[in-house]
Amino acid sequence: MLNKENLYRDVDESTMAVPAKTVSLRLDSHGDCIFGRIMLPALETETERAPVAVMLHGFPGLEQNMDMPPALRRGGIATLYFSYRGVWGSHGYYCFSHLIEDAFTVINRIREHAEEYRLDPERIYLVAHSMGGFAAINAIAQGVKVRGGVVIAPCDMALRYEEEPEMFKKRMRETASKGYFRLPHEDYLYEDMAARHHQWRFNAVADKIPQDMQLHFIGAIKDEAVLPEVHTKPIYNLLHARGMDV
Repeated sequence: MLNKENLYRDVDESTMAVPAKTVSLRLDSHGDCIFGRIMLPALETETERAPVAVMLHGFPGLEQNMDMPPALRRGGIATLYFSYRGVWGSHGYYCFSHLIEDAFTVINRIREHAEEYRLDPERIYLVAHSMGGFAAINAIAQGVKVRGGVVIAPCDMALRYEEEPEMFKKRMRETASKGYFRLPHEDYLYEDMAARHHQWRFNAVADKIPQDMQLHFIGAIKDEAVLPEVHTKPIYNLLHARGMDV
């Protein structure tokens, strides 16, 4: 699927039937407008359909792994990145529930416009980082239609809440005070998590992930923000014990 030879060099588009291009997107997510872009690769034939990587960025989105989309496009993979509701220009309010809902919105848009963008609706993958990993794992558990995903340093936000609820509230307030998000009040993020944490814990959703889901987990032993032994290894071990391809 991935042409590794082209990851770090430009594609010779003179030999391609369809040129690469970037398309700006406006998507309706539960009545609010969210914004994104999809980087479409050059294709050798007009009948070819590209696999798709959907990027889910972390909290609060200062790091969006934007080195990856152009590299993946050179390798032949269409890459869609977007901003969740209430952050970086997208409309509406930001909260954990909306992250999961917005993932569904974007995947549904890809399927609806697969023919127009020359995409393969049967090869859609999530590429998720940190809190984006939290959104990806929960979206997959709730039935989002993807073939698999790459989950980089997934952060179990529900576990963080359960371990220290008051510290979690403090951190959410501190982040909100910096103006990254559009919120109706300072405890909106905390209240959203407090109401649903038991549904979102990685160990609570692991058995809802389809058996044939292809998942690749990446953790770093020097990661001091999202410890692999706390956040990545437990869900990996649960899925691996089920005999899944992880």
